[in-house]
Amino acid sequence: MSKLISYAQWCEVFNKIENWEIGHTDSEIINAIDNGTIDWVSGVAERFTNQLLTLINKRFTKLETFYNARIKTCYDQFNLSNLLILFRKELVFLKHLANIPAIPESVSKQIVKEIEDYAENVQKSLLESSKKDLSGSLKQIILDIKINNI
Repeated sequence: MSKLISYAQWCEVFNKIENWEIGHTDSEIINAIDNGTIDWVSGVAERFTNQLLTLINKRFTKLETFYNARIKTCYDQFNLSNLLILFRKELVFLKHLANIPAIPESVSKQIVKEIEDYAENVQKSLLESSKKDLSGSLKQIILDIKINNI
């Protein structure tokens, strides 16, 4: 059953998500995302969409910072694989967030496309950087755990 959530309550949900560490989930927030609605009226719709896009962009930045800090300590295939899985998991969550029932499908599709484009660009960048590894093992891991497979 959908529950009407005010714009201010949605902003609280977005703020909690913004402050999550990478890989964190909260069932209460997931429930709000999956079941919350909002009156999609002029003014509110624009602010809500802007808040959602701002949140997603901040999560992209946080994810990149997280990745760049962790990649320096990934000295084996196991740790690198876990890092890529966590990266992909975050993108899956952002895609889930973009598909919340509270927003019209047309808006959702645009946001999902931005997330998918981001994932595609990061995947290409990872593959490009893997060319420096002469053993080919880095490239194989990146191909096995495609972060754009969301």
